[in-house]
Amino acid sequence: MAPPEFRKIKDDAELQDRLVKAVKETDQRVAKDPADPILSSFQAQLEAIGKWTANGRTPLPDEVRSLTLGLVAMREYEGPEPEYSFLLQSISGYIKLRAGISIHQVVLGKKKPPSTTP
Repeated sequence: MAPPEFRKIKDDAELQDRLVKAVKETDQRVAKDPADPILSSFQAQLEAIGKWTANGRTPLPDEVRSLTLGLVAMREYEGPEPEYSFLLQSISGYIKLRAGISIHQVVLGKKKPPSTTP
């Protein structure tokens, strides 16, 4: 289970706070292991998220669909380093939802099913 501070991002200000923390932690990890391709990918994705959300901009769905940050963080770090994993997962989930990608698309990688209600 995620630590309470990483369960859900409430707003863009909190996103920016977590983004700063994630960039700092990832940069420290890259400094220790510069050849790690996963960490290099995390760095690039966090940088992209920072650009997409600069000045309150809402990222486009096509921009965020290629993010693998949350899934890879869950697969590679949730067991050994859960706080780092949850930090990255929370950023990825928030940015995808903010871009208008539904939970169904985020979790299953599929388009939202058509509504059955009139």
